[in-house]
Amino acid sequence: MTLKNTFSFENSTSKTITIIVEPWTDEFLLKTGSNMLIEVSANAPGTLETTLNDEVWIIWAWSGCTCRIAIDGEDMTSSFMNNPAP
Repeated sequence: MTLKNTFSFENSTSKTITIIVEPWTDEFLLKTGSNMLIEVSANAPGTLETTLNDEVWIIWAWSGCTCRIAIDGEDMTSSFMNNPAP
């Protein structure tokens, strides 16, 4: 059975934030006022871990999950993110 969780975030800061999704090392820019949607799918539950500073937000996915990213409704998912995290 595949488990899915969706998380939505808005950049309400005055700066563009660089978002890095690990372990795929994909980088995205989230401009002020933009929204990001992360959909995580996995066969086992897990926890997203995050680190945030003024300009960079790192999101760590757990082993076995895949992620889908959309910014302001546009799918930004790379082909690497369709492969389960090691």
